[in-house]
Amino acid sequence: MILDLLPFQRSPGRVAGRWDRLRYVHFGLSLGLVLLLWFGFRYRDQVHFGSTAGLKWMLAGNALYYIAAAGLAYALRDNRAFCKYLCPIPVFQKLTAPLSLLKIGAEREKCDDDDSAAIW
Repeated sequence: MILDLLPFQRSPGRVAGRWDRLRYVHFGLSLGLVLLLWFGFRYRDQVHFGSTAGLKWMLAGNALYYIAAAGLAYALRDNRAFCKYLCPIPVFQKLTAPLSLLKIGAEREKCDDDDSAAIW
């Protein structure tokens, strides 16, 4: 919702090429950091109920997400740039999509770029 407050009212669409890999790099780096802190630095032994360390990490992580999202939005002039290129959730969705019981089909030639851009 915060990103919708940025001044870019109309999405320019998706940028092809290297931007599609950015979400996987982001996911790998995030997972690597968590694993390094948890197992490498034994962070799990330092966190206990009532500790503020977990809250500080969460706030710092959220701040980094918002900074990255706003920076990417301004670089690409697109409010939804974070969702399109950086959000790690589709990494899991793409892994489980082939196992889906229901599949949605579409005919690409019936799609109209002008109508789809109005949705964003």
